[in-house]
Amino acid sequence: GQGEDGIYNYRGHVQYLYQHNMRIPVPFLVSDKGYGVLVDAGCLMTFNDDERGSYLFLDTVDQLDFYFISGDMDTLIRGFRYLTGSAVMLPKWAFGYVQSKERYESQEELVSVAKEYRRRGIGLDCVVQDWKTWKDDDWGDKHLDKERCPDISAAQKELKKMHVHSMVSVWPNMNYDTPNCREMRETGHLLNDLATYDAFDEEARAIYWKQADEELFSGGFDSWWCDSTEPFSGPDWGGEIKREPWERFQLVGNEHKKYLGARKANLYALAHAKGIYENQRKTDPSRRVLNLTRSGYPGIQKYGTMLWSGDIAASWATLRKQLTEGLNMAMSGMPYWTLDIGAFFTVHEKWENRGCGCNTDPAPKWFWTGDFEEGVKDPGYRELYVRWLQMGAFLPMFRSHGTDTPREIWNFGEPGEPFYEAIKNTIDLRYRFMPYIYSLAAGVHFDNDTMMRSLLFDFEEDKQAAECHTEYMFGRAILVSPVMEPMYYLPGGKAVSPEEEKMHVTYLPKTCGWRDFFTGAHYEARPEKPSGILAAEKADLFHLPLYVRDGSIIPMEEHITYADERPDTPFEIHIYPGADGRFMYYEDAGDGYAYEQGEYNRIPMLWNDKKKSFTIGRAAVQLPDGLKGRECVLILENGEADSKTVKFTYTGEEKEIRCQ
Repeated sequence: GQGEDGIYNYRGHVQYLYQHNMRIPVPFLVSDKGYGVLVDAGCLMTFNDDERGSYLFLDTVDQLDFYFISGDMDTLIRGFRYLTGSAVMLPKWAFGYVQSKERYESQEELVSVAKEYRRRGIGLDCVVQDWKTWKDDDWGDKHLDKERCPDISAAQKELKKMHVHSMVSVWPNMNYDTPNCREMRETGHLLNDLATYDAFDEEARAIYWKQADEELFSGGFDSWWCDSTEPFSGPDWGGEIKREPWERFQLVGNEHKKYLGARKANLYALAHAKGIYENQRKTDPSRRVLNLTRSGYPGIQKYGTMLWSGDIAASWATLRKQLTEGLNMAMSGMPYWTLDIGAFFTVHEKWENRGCGCNTDPAPKWFWTGDFEEGVKDPGYRELYVRWLQMGAFLPMFRSHGTDTPREIWNFGEPGEPFYEAIKNTIDLRYRFMPYIYSLAAGVHFDNDTMMRSLLFDFEEDKQAAECHTEYMFGRAILVSPVMEPMYYLPGGKAVSPEEEKMHVTYLPKTCGWRDFFTGAHYEARPEKPSGILAAEKADLFHLPLYVRDGSIIPMEEHITYADERPDTPFEIHIYPGADGRFMYYEDAGDGYAYEQGEYNRIPMLWNDKKKSFTIGRAAVQLPDGLKGRECVLILENGEADSKTVKFTYTGEEKEIRCQ
């Protein structure tokens, strides 16, 4: 699962499995020796490995049930999903750019942000309304404050005209005297904290959905941000000193045991997500469920969820740890994971800048430890944000969020200025890869595949690659090597001195050749060498090191600013020669559940490197807005200035194209 410390190999370490802000327990252990162990229990657990050996201690079980799975990493993940459920398809727009912050004050501000992105021609698919949509002190109530949101339906119609979707924050706990809480109390569906609804009760889940549907879903919000889905972590969320790991485990874990029972202490988020998913599908099956949730457990992938890593603090060290934790989540069978790009907490000692300047509590907090007291005014933070955004462009969800400082692109400069242009280029790059990304998502559903892949997935025989957690594969084609240290500015705006400047080094596994995505430079495979290739480069602010594996086929689009946009430019298929290749391209309606009845296309694309021929296969089902009939351009990425291109129109029939 996900912890906070960035531990990749748990040999010699302890991991406490309990629900908490920044912690997502998944009782699935995997080994590079080709096996995995899934424990079937919902209680608190402790994994320990030391000189006395390895053990997993379960707090409370009636009997010990576990499953042993054998095979390579992909086989282990398929086994995990076979046991716990396959992930459903998320809406296509969920893979576009998501703009969020803590928080937009009114429906007018929410709409104005979308308008400004469209005016600037910058990609955007979703804007997020964070917490405190309620009136005054009605914490957690799902009725909108009519002074700030007088006509949410009208606002949603404006967003839809711009092809922008929306997400709203909802909580499982409510202040005692709010209308929603009263209804739960009067029907006997409150837990004993007298604030949190009983998500394990089907009737309570139906009531919670009715409350969410009344103004939010019926008012046009497309998706959910289910915050605080580990609702009993309050005793640890405060104070100046961070407690010891074992103390936090006992403190927070005992709260969950107190209100949920020992056997279900880790299961609340799973039950809550089940209610959102099942009841939304009953209400409106034309809209796929998307639930951004802070906690999870095996099986939650069945319910349209995207997990995120919680309220992290802005520092280069945190960025490095977050990458490791994302890889841990993927290796734990969780297909959809993201984070707050730029981190949630930005400042530390300058308490008056906390919470976008509205904080009145000067007391230090152990979790509010960002390195950038002036937020976007600090060029050091701007550089960190750009690098975080570049990595975020190659995560399952591409979402900016945080407090203390604004996050929209115009706060980082103006057109022509370096930080602004670097952000715009990164968003453009994400949309360029949209056909590839959505096809990866289809692989998650249909094949129980993994998008964010530790190098252990694809290069287990390369020991150096298997131990690497500073880079990863995004799908099987693209190696992402995030820049995770400052190259221009330190916190506070101090410039990096020339003697401190570093080259960014990427390890390229030895079993295949690689091509630099931007420059076309080729790195030959050397299977006979004991290790792979070290590619060193001066990765400037505009450059995220990306390397494409020989034999890769990557479909791309140019000039799109939202996921479903159909540009006038031809559909592009990029071939990276040097080995045979295969890719399964996917398309469907982008929303709704017709894909469950077979209404989709999965089109095989094949590259024969010896013959220099590309074959695009027959579509199983024809959709009116699919690839059929579109002009396509085949681009052979051979690294030369005169890279070969061939234009053709896809008819839906199998077609072979030769590239001489």
